[in-house]
Order: sequence, then C-alpha cells, then structure tokens
Amino acid sequence: MLFKLLILMSFTCISSAFIFHNVPRGEVGIYYRFGRLIPVVTTSGLHLKSPPPYTWGSTVQITPQTDYINDVQCGASDGTQMIFDEIAVGNHLKADYVIKTVSKFGENYDDYLVKNKVRSQIYVICSKMSSDEIYNTKFDTIDDELFTFLQKDNQKDSESGVVIDFVRMSKPRIPQNLQNKYNEIAQEKLELQIAKASATKLEQVHKNEKEKAVAFAEKQRAVSSKEDERLFEMKNQEKVREMISREIRFQNKLREAEGVYETIKKEAEGNKLLLTLEYLEMKKYEAYYNNAKHYGQINPTLFLRSEETSEKKQDKSSYADEQLYMSKYDKLNQ
Repeated sequence: MLFKLLILMSFTCISSAFIFHNVPRGEVGIYYRFGRLIPVVTTSGLHLKSPPPYTWGSTVQITPQTDYINDVQCGASDGTQMIFDEIAVGNHLKADYVIKTVSKFGENYDDYLVKNKVRSQIYVICSKMSSDEIYNTKFDTIDDELFTFLQKDNQKDSESGVVIDFVRMSKPRIPQNLQNKYNEIAQEKLELQIAKASATKLEQVHKNEKEKAVAFAEKQRAVSSKEDERLFEMKNQEKVREMISREIRFQNKLREAEGVYETIKKEAEGNKLLLTLEYLEMKKYEAYYNNAKHYGQINPTLFLRSEETSEKKQDKSSYADEQLYMSKYDKLNQ
C-alpha cells in the first residue's frame, strides 16, 4: 500500500513539472514549443504549460541587474598595457522587448549587448589616451564615455530592449615601475597638499590675529571717542556753569546797584522833603552859633558871623575909597 502511494506521488510530481510553470517575482516567463520560441510572455506566478511535454518554459529577469566584467585589457597609446580588474554595468531589460531580444540574442543577451561591448569599447577608448591620461588626468571621463556608448548602441539596435543604468570602474592595474613613479608623484602631491594646508592654516591664524587687532583697535577707538565726547561734554557743562555763574554774579551786582540806587534815591527824596524854610532857618542859626566869636571872660550876648564882619569891613573900605575919589574930582574941576 505504501509503495503504491509513493508511486502515485512521484507520478503526480512529474506530471506537475511537465504541466505547470512557476515564474518568480521580478521575472517573466517565456515558452518554447518543439524548440521554437513562441510569442507568449507570462508574469510572475504559476502557469499551465500546454500541451505537455512538447512545451517547456523558462524565465528572463526584467528588474535592474548588475553585470560584472573582470580583467578588461586596456592598451594605452604609448604602448603601456593596463588591466581593469572589474567594470560594473547596471542595466535592465524592457518587458515589451523580451521576445525580440531573446529571439535575436538568446536568454544570455547581456553577454553580447553588455559584456562583449564593454571589452571592445574600452580597448578603443584606451587607444586614444596615454597611460597618464588613463590613470590620472582623464580617468574620471572613461566611465561617462563608456556609459554614453553603451546606451546609444543599444538604442540604435531596434531589437535590443536593454537600458543602461550606470557604469562603475576602479583604476586599472599598471606596470610596477610606472606604479612606483605614480606613487612618488602621489606622495609629492600629498606633501604639497600638507604644505598648502599648513600655509593656509598659518595664513588663517595671521588673519584671525589681524582681525582681532583691528577689532581691538576699533574698540579702543570707540572707547577713546566716547571719552573725548565725555570730556567735550564736561567742558561744555563747565562753560555752561561758568556762564550761569557769571550771569548770577551780574544779576547780584545789578541787584546791589539797584539797591544802592534805590537807597540814594530814597535819601535824596528824604532830603528833598527836609529842605523847608523852617529847616533852613534852623540850619542858619546853627551855623551862626558854630561860627560866633567873643572876647574876654564875660559871656557874649550878641553873636555875629565872621562872614558878616568881613562884609562890613569891605563896605567901609569901599565907601572910603569912593569919598577919596570924589574929593580929587572936585579939586580938578576947580
């Protein structure tokens, strides 16, 4: 019984392998009938092959893939032989070009459309350049040039559905003597870069110090300017205080002069009020009394001013002179 069951299961598995076709994700199914590719493409999943066993299926990847081409020969224009250890080419196949591409180039279409073309085109590119250009000065242009060629060449072929996504490569291997020379050059460049970096750093330090000095000088100038403004303001304040002080002194002296003027004016007004007849008469008698003269021990009962006595003497003298003149005049007339 167990033996029969095993035979039945084996027959079922074999039948399933002949009847059903499983297509993984990211791929499409293609089918051959009597060895000829039929124009049928299936997506990922389980599909029935009809009629078995004359029809069998295969799969083709349509998602992006990377092809690696190793040990690519490169002959420079100066005769130097180089080898690119690995060139990576990213590409994918358009789903609607699967039947055309596989029909013309087979399921391993990328061998011809990518790998072989990379080797031939690298040889062409290198033959136009010197070893120094390939290794140093123009190395970064080689991958771009190869990418452009592969893309245009596949677009030109109407039965190629390959799309080039990117091209990457490492620097080639060169002869040891040339490698030693480039190592020396690289070392010299490194030392030069270090020297430039040191000079740049020193220049930056000097620049920072200069900026600090300028900033300090600007700060000092600002402080000095503020100090000058403060001193100028103080001098102005002193001048204002001096002007105010002079004005105060002037006003004080003016008030003092006005006070003196008012005092004198008041005294003059008071004296003017004193100059009455009675007051003048009293002053006259006071003057008589102060200037009276007497002789002997008997107190005088009559007071005469010395001015009045001298006036009387002058009157008597002038009267005598007049009498003398008249007598002489009479004698002459006789």
